[in-house]
Amino acid sequence: MPEIPTFTAGNLERPLRTTAHIPESPIYGAGERLSQTIQKVAQNTQDQFQKIAQMRDENELVDMAGKWDAGIKDIHLDLEFDPEIIAKPERYMLEFNKRAQKLREDLVGQSTTKNVNVGFQNYVDRKYPGEFIDAKAKGLKYGVISEVAKLDEQKFKLAEESARAKSPAERNQKMAMYHNLVNIAEKNGLINKVEAVKRHQDFMVHAETNYMTVVGRTNPDLMMELQQMGAFDNVPELAQTAIVDRSIRIKNEKENRLRLQEDRAKKEYAENLERTAESLISTRKLTPEWIEQNRDYVTSEKYHSWHKALRDQEGQIGTGNPRIESAMQADVFNPNLDPRKTYERLDQLYVAGLIGAEKHAPWATHLGMLIHQRDTDAKGERKEGEARVRELQSRQFTEASANITRALGTRSPFEKFDQISHEAMADFHEEFQGTSEYLGFGNENSLHAYHRLLPKYIARVQDRSTSRLNALKSDIGNYATEAEIEADRKNLGEQQYFRKVQAIREFRYIKAEQARLQQLGVITKQALPTYEERK
Repeated sequence: MPEIPTFTAGNLERPLRTTAHIPESPIYGAGERLSQTIQKVAQNTQDQFQKIAQMRDENELVDMAGKWDAGIKDIHLDLEFDPEIIAKPERYMLEFNKRAQKLREDLVGQSTTKNVNVGFQNYVDRKYPGEFIDAKAKGLKYGVISEVAKLDEQKFKLAEESARAKSPAERNQKMAMYHNLVNIAEKNGLINKVEAVKRHQDFMVHAETNYMTVVGRTNPDLMMELQQMGAFDNVPELAQTAIVDRSIRIKNEKENRLRLQEDRAKKEYAENLERTAESLISTRKLTPEWIEQNRDYVTSEKYHSWHKALRDQEGQIGTGNPRIESAMQADVFNPNLDPRKTYERLDQLYVAGLIGAEKHAPWATHLGMLIHQRDTDAKGERKEGEARVRELQSRQFTEASANITRALGTRSPFEKFDQISHEAMADFHEEFQGTSEYLGFGNENSLHAYHRLLPKYIARVQDRSTSRLNALKSDIGNYATEAEIEADRKNLGEQQYFRKVQAIREFRYIKAEQARLQQLGVITKQALPTYEERK
């Protein structure tokens, strides 16, 4: 193997120094810089993706929070108009919780990421206690409204029952029942003391007015006596005057009916006497005693005709005028003539001696049968006609009463407007029943009275609701829509926000009701002339 020669530096005075720097190739320096740049771009890209994902989560969370708030409002709106909740307001809170939990589950199922789910749950947990307390307050509010409305219904019901009571003890019992209801409502905090006193006084006015009305219709003399004794001091003076006038009119009408019945009975008895006389004349059994016994029930002409028949019965036969008898015979059997008037002329000719007894008896019997048949048919038609008229009056009264309730008996979430409408409805019912011919208090057709009085009470509701609108305008301020209020919610604060939202909703509702009533008034004005023409 060949040897490799080695060389040395020999004896050096200092050590041999070499540089520690190894020069790099420019190729490798550029590659390193490129690698660092790629890492930075990758890092920046990852950061941007995280920011985008975070922004997406924030947008989704805001969207779900908005859906939650809107859903809660829809739940409240649905419950406010739910018939079952209106009937039982104590179920408001339970039903709200049930629907809110279902809404929460539905929205949680729509979340796309865990972060959104957690954020939404935290948002709901923060807001739900306040919303639940608000639902409880609304349920309590509607419960109070419902119970107070029932108290109003009991006022009219017990006032009417006390007026129709069979004894003073029963009447006092009915009145005590309402006073006890008011005391319980005051004790439970449904009404305050001032309103309780007002309700006690108002009930006394209604009870005495109804009692005065009933007594005036059934026994006007007793009503006058009780009025002089001060039994109706709580009844307004105008109402007292109207009831007294109506009672006097009812009394006079009753006396006239009794007089007409008496006259009709006397007339029927006289007709029976005439038929009996005709039978006695035809069998030649008429006696002077029978004539004198019944002379006070017939006219003087009939009395003289009976004496003429008595004389003919005693032998004066065939004394009539043949020409007159022939003409009279044609009239007796003419179906186009009134048998009663023909009978009267027959009696006059008989008394004058122009009709003989042998002709008078059978003709009088025939005419008497025709008169009796006509009276019988007329009675049947009159009774049937009266029944039909009464049935028609009943239907018209029921229809008009239902129309009043539909027009003014509103049930809305806005207590003050309902109070305006219900007070007008109660006064409308009272005046309407006082003028309707069906109940006997007045003589006006029910539908005509409804069409005549409706514009008056629509105008009352419009006037009072206009005052309410002015108050709501001051509460709403310069906001035109609910969206503007929502946009300024942070500046207003929660209490002012809900107050203005409630005010603008009530404002819209009253305006809609005013438009409805105005349209109803136009229809009524158009219907009234049509009714008059049909009448």
